[in-house]
Amino acid sequence: MEKEKKTYILSEGWIWTNVSELFVITGGGTPSKNNSGFWNGDINWASVKDVKSQYISSTIDKITEEGVESSSTKIAKEGDIILVTRISPGQVSIVKSNTAINQDLKILKLFGGMNPSFVYFLLKSQNQQFLKNASGTTVKGIKVSNLVNIKLPLPPIQEQNRIVSKIELLFSELDHSKKGLQKAKQGLVVYRQALLKKAFTGQLSKKWRNENLKKGNNSVGELPSSWNHQKIINITSFVGSGSTPKGGRNIYIDDGIPFIRSQNILSNRFVQDDLVFISSDIHDKMKRTQTKPKDVLLNITGASIGRSAYIPESFVDGNVNQHVC
Repeated sequence: MEKEKKTYILSEGWIWTNVSELFVITGGGTPSKNNSGFWNGDINWASVKDVKSQYISSTIDKITEEGVESSSTKIAKEGDIILVTRISPGQVSIVKSNTAINQDLKILKLFGGMNPSFVYFLLKSQNQQFLKNASGTTVKGIKVSNLVNIKLPLPPIQEQNRIVSKIELLFSELDHSKKGLQKAKQGLVVYRQALLKKAFTGQLSKKWRNENLKKGNNSVGELPSSWNHQKIINITSFVGSGSTPKGGRNIYIDDGIPFIRSQNILSNRFVQDDLVFISSDIHDKMKRTQTKPKDVLLNITGASIGRSAYIPESFVDGNVNQHVC
């Protein structure tokens, strides 16, 4: 009762409930990646990278019936909710067709009187609760024991349907407005790059230099005399590009040391949604490419060349592949 006093007052007909009262929760698993007979079948198999939008109708990876029977994975049916509980806890999608899940996800099977779209929007609105209940240093995760006690507001089914209709209408209007902003956003990207160029050729500080010259300060000129060009190797402990151990995707495991690839490096942003993992034994052998917090990472090959970001302090151990330095 004490917790309810800290929540807001609900509208008439609404009740406070929690995850364990609304859903049957089922975990998943991963078929052995050493057995080719478990993979490239016709059964959807979802991981964190597939939970990106409201609906899941297809997945990046597929497994066989043998893969299902030989692992702890479970099948979500149409209308079930898939919830991410590890790496990006709180991300959620509605299943459009039968989909198996891995161990980073949970299937939420709805009881009667629940609109799946309402549940999707409700869980999306509670993102901060999921993050608050998550724990972990390198990779965040939320335990089922913490998940089941998350409090949720629940209206009657008729009001759920009205809420969904209103949200979808407003989101449609937002999407229409978003298209009009895309061109402006593209222009901002160009402007941002031009601004950075001006900053590091002295143009942004030109007025300051001219004012100092008028005051008789001859230490500044068209470019400040204290400025100079330096090679990266002179101002950093430059390591160079990483590498991928022999074995390809077979070296990846379900939980271990994060292995950073080019898709984890966006423009000034380090993303962890699509991390893969290697064993500590492989990590220990790759000493030259081990990362530490606050390292700056740079993509050096492919379409993403030039994108850079730095590793946050909360990210402890890792390695980079040959596309990242």
